[in-house]
Formats: sequence, C-alpha cells, structure tokens
Amino acid sequence: MTPDSKAYELAASLQLRGANMAAKAYNNYTPLLNAIIRRKPRLVEFFLARGADIYEKSENGQTPYEVAQSVGNTQIMRAFEEKVQQLNLMPKNKRKKSPQPPGVEVS
Repeated sequence: MTPDSKAYELAASLQLRGANMAAKAYNNYTPLLNAIIRRKPRLVEFFLARGADIYEKSENGQTPYEVAQSVGNTQIMRAFEEKVQQLNLMPKNKRKKSPQPPGVEVS
C-alpha cells in the first residue's frame, strides 16, 4: 500500500466516523489545502467530491484554486476544472457562491 493510498483510506475512514472535513489544522489550513500543498491529487479529488469549499481563503488570502495554480500539478488542476464544470451545471439556487474561482475558464 502506497502512502497516498493510506492517506486516502484514512481520510475516508475519518469521514465515515463523522470527522469535520472542513476543520482547520494548526497551520490554519483545511484538509483540501493540505492535500494541494502536499501534491496529493487523489486526496484533492476526495475532498472536492465531498463538498470542500473551493472559495474559502487561506490566511494569506488565497483560494484553494490559487494555491493549486502555484503548486502546478496538472492532475490537481484537472480536478478543479472538473469541479467547476459540475458547479456550472448545478442550478444557481444550489450553488454556494459564484460558480468559478478566479482564472478558471470553462468551455
């Protein structure tokens, strides 16, 4: 079992046990931000699929999408683009906020 698989299984297990997937760690980062910074595309997909807030800003004012851009991992960027497409297909009354993070172009 790879470290990525273990992290994924741990996150899934914690979620099944009712853990708050939006809780912030000691560094004030959400699990989504930590997965992005650690370049874990599978975990990023996990958190996005479970409704992680893609608009919440970090303590230095960056959204998870902006952090993902700075990391430059293509799999992570693809996961964000797919999430934005899903949000754009969702009825407006069910969206949290604006449908696109800054800089995302959906065709």
